[in-house]
Amino acid sequence: MGYVLKILGLQSGDFFSDYLLDANCLAGALALRSTSLASAGEVVDATATAAVDAIGLYSDTVQYNAAPVLGAGLNSPFGLLGGNELMGAVARIVNHPMQVCRFRVAGGATPGAGLAVSPTTPANILINSVADATKLIVTDNAAGAISMAGGLIKGRTGANGGQLRRLVTHTVGPPVDERVEVAFVNAIAVGDTFMRVPYSKAVQNVQLTTDLTEANGLIAVGTGAALKVVNVVLDETTDQAWVDVILADHWLNAT
Repeated sequence: MGYVLKILGLQSGDFFSDYLLDANCLAGALALRSTSLASAGEVVDATATAAVDAIGLYSDTVQYNAAPVLGAGLNSPFGLLGGNELMGAVARIVNHPMQVCRFRVAGGATPGAGLAVSPTTPANILINSVADATKLIVTDNAAGAISMAGGLIKGRTGANGGQLRRLVTHTVGPPVDERVEVAFVNAIAVGDTFMRVPYSKAVQNVQLTTDLTEANGLIAVGTGAALKVVNVVLDETTDQAWVDVILADHWLNAT
C-alpha cells in the first residue's frame, strides 16, 4: 500500500488531521477534497488517473457508519474522543502539501501482483533476445506497444546488472526494443535481463492501481494523475520497484 515516506525539507514531524467520511476508506489509498455540498464527508477517493485537490493517504482502513450508537465502539481505529460516535466515521490523513508518498509499482492496474515478467506482453522485466555490441539496445517483443521512453531501465542480470539508464526510444519493430542514449558499460548479451518502469524524476504523472494504493507500471510515460516523481527505486535483486511522488495539485497549495 502507499505510505508517506517523509515531508520534503523536514527531518521529521507529524502533520495529521482527521477528516469526516461518507464512505469506507482503504489504508494507503489517495484521498481528495470533497467538492460536494450535500455530502457528510470532507474527502473522497481519488481515481487512478486524477488527483485534483489531493489531500493525502488514508492512514488506516475505516468502515463508514451512517448511524453511530453511543457506547458501541468507534469505527475510527484511533480510539479518539470525537471519533465515530460523536462525529461519524473519520479518517486520519497526513495533509502536508510537501509530503512525499511512496507507492509500490505493480505490473498493471491490479495491486499486489508485482512487476510483469517476460514473456508476458507488455512486460516490465525484459529478456534480451538480440546481442548488441553498441551497448544501447535491449530487444524483447514482450515490451509490447507501450512506450516507456522517458522512464528508467536497469540491468537485472548479466554484465550490466545494477546499471541504471533513462530510456529515450521505444521501437515497435518487429522486433520490439528499448534504447538508451548513454551506453551501458558492457555489451548486451542474449539472455541478459533488464527492469523498466514508466517513471523517472522528469515525470509529472503517475497512474494508480484500481484500489489507489500502488502505481501502475504498465502505462505510457506521462499517463495518469498529477503526481510529480521525486525518486524511483528499482531493486533488481527482488524484482520490486517503488515510485516516490509529491501531490502536484494539493488542496493546501496556494495556486
